[in-house]
Amino acid sequence: MDRVQGMEQRPLSGIKVVETSSYLTGPYAGLQLADLGADVVKVEPPGGDPFRRFGVQNNKLSATWVSSNRGKRSMFLNLKDPADLEVALAEIATADVLISNWRPLVAAKLGLSRETIRALNPRIINLAISGFGDTGEMAGKPTYDSLIQARTGMCQYGLPEAEPSLSPIWIVDKVVGTQAAQAILAALFQRERNNEGCDVDLAMLDATSYFNVPDMLQARIFEGDTRPIKRTPTTMFETSDGHILICPVNGKQMSNTLDAIGKSLLKQELTSISHPVERTEAFNREVAAVVKTRTSEEWLNLFDLHDVPAGPVWTIDEHLNDPAVEHNEIYSFIGNEGDKMRAARYPAIFNGQKLTPEYTPLRIEPVDTEKGSKK
Repeated sequence: MDRVQGMEQRPLSGIKVVETSSYLTGPYAGLQLADLGADVVKVEPPGGDPFRRFGVQNNKLSATWVSSNRGKRSMFLNLKDPADLEVALAEIATADVLISNWRPLVAAKLGLSRETIRALNPRIINLAISGFGDTGEMAGKPTYDSLIQARTGMCQYGLPEAEPSLSPIWIVDKVVGTQAAQAILAALFQRERNNEGCDVDLAMLDATSYFNVPDMLQARIFEGDTRPIKRTPTTMFETSDGHILICPVNGKQMSNTLDAIGKSLLKQELTSISHPVERTEAFNREVAAVVKTRTSEEWLNLFDLHDVPAGPVWTIDEHLNDPAVEHNEIYSFIGNEGDKMRAARYPAIFNGQKLTPEYTPLRIEPVDTEKGSKK
């Protein structure tokens, strides 16, 4: 598939990426590089990435797979077949980046060891995603998003006596994919300075732990701190016809909130509470009792007049119809008539240029394994 017109203006134009990964961590990293202008070649088994058939589908193609693999060129190869392996190695020999998310040792068994790749292409950035790293007792264990959520405390965070709960989204996979893309960009920059390639290892456990530190671990940051771990108090409040979110984060905004709800006289009483968490909890109780008396629209208009950060609690469909979303041109439909998909553009804007998604992934086609690959 040819690169689309205008892609040469993107930051990673001229960078070639070979992606042998499946499911979401590696593909999400590859997606970000493709949106930034890299030419991403996705190597799939002859029957296609199993993730193509995962979840909500259209014409037997997964919405999740399409969303994380659009903008790439698919190549169907059986890496256990010597002829197909040679095709893959030829692609890797001319690549700037290789992304994989196999279990440790799988790459070597397939003939794609670090040593083989480095000898073939000394300047390549070879990034490998694993669950726990390639050493230690957990190396080689099958690992998925939910297992890391459970292992890092995310499912019990702030609720030690309640039923544990998984996030309804694949937050770990997307965090790992984003940190993988960031690590690749750092390695490419390093290569510009020393003209040397780099082997990069990224464990899902490590990436998620790094991500969780600022808020989840705040009661364990300072040495010796063993206080009970509490979630940040919720600022979602019930109105007479739904819910709104109110986010005062400093004294001025809290004062304005009390003015808006007609509770200005409480300011001195709340200020006298020295413990910040207890003060916030008391503030929230007062706000919650009053906010129930009016509609969401009434409160949002009132809070806007008082310069209080507040907003609606919307469904996904309401989000998609948000005037701010339309103004920012976040989503567009791409693809052919009768087979279009919604895609979000890359969020950063470079010199005023929005990097909108411009083409869709290939649908899987039959592969003649006797004749080799199909692009």
